[in-house]
Amino acid sequence: EWIHHHRELMAMRDAVVVASLPELIDDFGRVVQRLSHRFRTSLPADPWTPDKLAETRQAMEAHHRIVHAGAPHTAPWPSEHRVSMAVTARRALADPDLAVIRRQADELYASFVACSTDSAG
Repeated sequence: EWIHHHRELMAMRDAVVVASLPELIDDFGRVVQRLSHRFRTSLPADPWTPDKLAETRQAMEAHHRIVHAGAPHTAPWPSEHRVSMAVTARRALADPDLAVIRRQADELYASFVACSTDSAG
Protein backbone atom coordinates (compact mmCIF):
# COMPACT_ATOMS: atom_id res chain seq x y z
CA GLU A 1 0.00 0.00 0.00
CA TRP A 2 2.80 2.45 0.94
CA ILE A 3 4.65 1.76 -2.31
CA HIS A 4 1.48 2.16 -4.40
CA HIS A 5 0.62 5.43 -2.62
CA HIS A 6 4.07 6.92 -3.18
CA ARG A 7 4.21 5.76 -6.80
CA GLU A 8 0.99 7.70 -7.31
CA LEU A 9 2.57 10.72 -5.64
CA MET A 10 5.58 10.56 -7.97
CA ALA A 11 3.33 11.90 -10.73
CA MET A 12 3.05 15.10 -8.65
CA ARG A 13 6.67 15.29 -7.54
CA ASP A 14 7.22 18.62 -9.29
CA ALA A 15 4.34 20.16 -7.33
CA VAL A 16 5.63 19.41 -3.82
CA VAL A 17 8.56 19.95 -1.53
CA VAL A 18 9.21 17.03 0.81
CA ALA A 19 10.22 17.83 4.37
CA SER A 20 10.61 15.47 7.29
CA LEU A 21 8.93 16.17 10.61
CA PRO A 22 12.32 16.93 12.24
CA GLU A 23 13.04 19.45 9.45
CA LEU A 24 9.69 21.12 10.01
CA ILE A 25 10.29 21.37 13.73
CA ASP A 26 14.02 22.14 13.78
CA ASP A 27 14.40 24.38 10.72
CA PHE A 28 10.99 25.46 9.46
CA GLY A 29 12.49 28.62 7.95
CA ARG A 30 14.71 26.50 5.69
CA VAL A 31 11.69 24.50 4.50
CA VAL A 32 9.92 27.76 3.66
CA GLN A 33 13.04 28.94 1.78
CA ARG A 34 13.01 25.68 -0.22
CA LEU A 35 9.34 26.25 -1.05
CA SER A 36 10.02 29.83 -2.12
CA HIS A 37 12.97 28.80 -4.25
CA ARG A 38 11.19 25.89 -5.88
CA PHE A 39 8.05 27.84 -6.75
CA ARG A 40 9.73 31.22 -7.33
CA THR A 41 7.88 33.02 -4.57
CA SER A 42 8.95 34.96 -1.52
CA LEU A 43 7.07 33.37 1.33
CA PRO A 44 7.93 34.84 4.72
CA ALA A 45 10.09 32.47 6.74
CA ASP A 46 8.81 33.43 10.18
CA PRO A 47 10.88 32.11 13.05
CA TRP A 48 9.65 28.74 14.37
CA THR A 49 9.34 29.70 18.02
CA PRO A 50 8.05 27.49 20.85
CA ASP A 51 4.86 29.60 20.86
CA LYS A 52 4.38 29.08 17.12
CA LEU A 53 4.99 25.36 17.53
CA ALA A 54 2.40 25.19 20.36
CA GLU A 55 -0.11 27.16 18.25
CA THR A 56 0.44 24.81 15.33
CA ARG A 57 0.09 21.74 17.53
CA GLN A 58 -3.21 23.08 18.91
CA ALA A 59 -4.52 23.64 15.38
CA MET A 60 -3.44 20.11 14.37
CA GLU A 61 -5.15 18.62 17.43
CA ALA A 62 -8.38 20.52 16.72
CA HIS A 63 -8.34 19.38 13.09
CA HIS A 64 -7.60 15.82 14.17
CA ARG A 65 -10.58 15.79 16.57
CA ILE A 66 -12.90 16.98 13.79
CA VAL A 67 -11.61 14.83 10.92
CA HIS A 68 -10.57 11.64 12.74
CA ALA A 69 -12.64 11.84 15.94
CA GLY A 70 -9.33 11.87 17.83
CA ALA A 71 -8.39 8.31 16.86
CA PRO A 72 -4.89 7.78 18.32
CA HIS A 73 -3.56 5.71 15.41
CA THR A 74 -4.12 8.63 13.02
CA ALA A 75 -2.68 11.38 15.21
CA PRO A 76 -0.28 13.58 13.19
CA TRP A 77 2.31 13.85 15.96
CA PRO A 78 4.46 11.51 18.04
CA SER A 79 2.66 9.64 20.80
CA GLU A 80 3.18 6.56 22.92
CA HIS A 81 0.57 4.74 20.84
CA ARG A 82 2.26 5.62 17.55
CA VAL A 83 5.69 4.62 18.88
CA SER A 84 4.24 1.24 19.85
CA MET A 85 2.69 0.88 16.39
CA ALA A 86 6.02 1.76 14.77
CA VAL A 87 7.90 -0.84 16.83
CA THR A 88 5.39 -3.51 15.79
CA ALA A 89 5.57 -2.44 12.14
CA ARG A 90 9.40 -2.44 12.15
CA ARG A 91 9.41 -5.97 13.57
CA ALA A 92 7.04 -7.13 10.83
CA LEU A 93 9.05 -5.35 8.13
CA ALA A 94 12.26 -7.01 9.29
CA ASP A 95 10.95 -10.29 7.86
CA PRO A 96 13.54 -11.48 5.28
CA ASP A 97 10.69 -12.29 2.89
CA LEU A 98 10.02 -8.55 2.64
CA ALA A 99 13.57 -7.56 1.65
CA VAL A 100 12.64 -6.85 -1.98
CA ILE A 101 9.66 -4.73 -0.99
CA ARG A 102 11.74 -2.83 1.60
CA ARG A 103 14.38 -2.09 -1.04
CA GLN A 104 11.70 -0.86 -3.47
CA ALA A 105 10.21 1.37 -0.76
CA ASP A 106 13.62 2.77 0.20
CA GLU A 107 14.49 3.51 -3.44
CA LEU A 108 11.12 5.13 -4.08
CA TYR A 109 11.42 7.30 -0.99
CA ALA A 110 14.96 8.36 -1.90
CA SER A 111 13.81 9.23 -5.41
CA PHE A 112 10.86 11.23 -4.09
CA VAL A 113 13.03 13.19 -1.65
CA ALA A 114 15.69 13.79 -4.32
CA CYS A 115 13.07 15.28 -6.64
CA SER A 116 12.10 17.69 -3.93
CA THR A 117 15.60 18.71 -2.90
CA ASP A 118 17.22 18.91 -6.36
CA SER A 119 16.03 22.49 -6.79
CA ALA A 120 16.24 23.48 -3.13
CA GLY A 121 18.74 26.23 -3.76
